[in-house]
Amino acid sequence: AQKHTYCRAYCSRRDGVSKKDGTKDWEVKTFPKFSGKKAFVLPGAFYGQCVLLMAEAGFSKADNVADADVVVFIGGEDVNPKLYNQDNVASGFDDARDALEVEIYNRAKELGKVCFGICRGAQFLHVMNGGLLWQDVNHHAGRSHSIIDLDEDVRLTVTSLHHQMLQDNDTLEVIAVTEDQIATTFIDADLHINLGKGNADHEIEIEAGCYHGTKSFFVQGHPEVGSLYYKTWSMQKLQDLMQEWESPAKLTEIVKGMSVCAV
Repeated sequence: AQKHTYCRAYCSRRDGVSKKDGTKDWEVKTFPKFSGKKAFVLPGAFYGQCVLLMAEAGFSKADNVADADVVVFIGGEDVNPKLYNQDNVASGFDDARDALEVEIYNRAKELGKVCFGICRGAQFLHVMNGGLLWQDVNHHAGRSHSIIDLDEDVRLTVTSLHHQMLQDNDTLEVIAVTEDQIATTFIDADLHINLGKGNADHEIEIEAGCYHGTKSFFVQGHPEVGSLYYKTWSMQKLQDLMQEWESPAKLTEIVKGMSVCAV
């Protein structure tokens, strides 16, 4: 909850600031090791690279949800806005894929599996946990940029191939945000924010987050085709969370803490 408050405070004061004072670069080149763990990677964009990313961290391949320690939801088409109760204003989606992934997510949740989302996968897991999406943002598709890990207070450069983005809420733990304001327009079915044009001066741009209650962690970029640093950072955050979630008592404590701070 402290991270979430800090995130809002940081984003509200970053206008005109190119580098956050005291923040160091993430320089870890070695992958954490997930020895004995299995990952079930669903089909999607950069599938082969996603499988390789998990293998580089020590995961072996799982053939189904039940056999997996981590279920990986990866990139591709937009999530159908009907899944977050909005009309479509800027989304291109695949209903068959949505239906399959909803079924797999529900099975993973039932079995207590960890879910890891990449790009569309991040947006999908956010929606499955009650989150809303900006259906269109500008300046993110194709532009790499710096993000800040709010917990470790480190920066790294990430890939950015998306035109949609997570909206903030009180149950999401925000792990990383853009260092500088990247997008200037944010559009959904009910709201159109145009920064500097009277209705807002800044808007949070979420680059990584998690929902403890469903063991869901996600990154908005594509570490599987990103730098070595983006790969190691993403895998390290996944390992840190998995270690926290292995203890039912610890997980219950975290979820209760998030619930209290959301009130």
